[in-house]
Amino acid sequence: NLKYGWTNLPAEIPLNLGNWQYVNRTSPRSRVLLWSGDTIKYFDVSNKQVKGSVSFSGINVRFADFIDDVTAYACLNNGTTARIFVGVDGSLTIDRTYSANGYCGELYRGRLFLGDGKVLRFSNVKISDHSYTDDVFATANDGGWLIITDPQVSKIVDLRVINDLLYIFTDGGLFILSASATSASASSFYLTYTGLRWNFENNKILTLYKRAFVLSNLGIYELITANMERKDLAIADQLSGLDVAKAG
Repeated sequence: NLKYGWTNLPAEIPLNLGNWQYVNRTSPRSRVLLWSGDTIKYFDVSNKQVKGSVSFSGINVRFADFIDDVTAYACLNNGTTARIFVGVDGSLTIDRTYSANGYCGELYRGRLFLGDGKVLRFSNVKISDHSYTDDVFATANDGGWLIITDPQVSKIVDLRVINDLLYIFTDGGLFILSASATSASASSFYLTYTGLRWNFENNKILTLYKRAFVLSNLGIYELITANMERKDLAIADQLSGLDVAKAG
């Protein structure tokens, strides 16, 4: 009785994964972006085939991932971020580029967050709207950035959404970004230091379903998380019963 093995892997796939980087996001995944140098390939896991690729003409890719079924993005070596259109046939087309630097990224509350040194950049919620042609990262368009001022932090090395919180892994500790449960407004963003001092730069972060693991040279650790209490929940439905005279 065969318990483990490879099956249905076509021999004609000419990919040596030792030469390609990829994102180990929450498993299972039906599609994966792989990049090497200036080229990104789209691998369809369900069909076990490369369905498309795109080249950035000599500009190397730092990081790439999917936003949704028809949109991907890539952080490039020249300090820009490209929005990529994914066709129904798996073809990739460079849709638009923005002057937003980043070394890692994650989608949270409909916005694309990028780690750029101590700076956490974020887009507006139009990042996946291909009819929107303005700069999604501009502050005038509801984009913006936050700076981690902790003196022990010099760079953000990974971003992960776990239990509806954005975990910010740095070379000097772990931070959390939370948002209002009722709004994706940037004014509700709240950056918190967890108290965990750790250099995550040479670690791998694995998110499997709703569990997070840190692979380090000291061993494999599971990150135990808890939902944070927010005090900005909507209370409009309770206002009719409020005794204004006694309210502080």
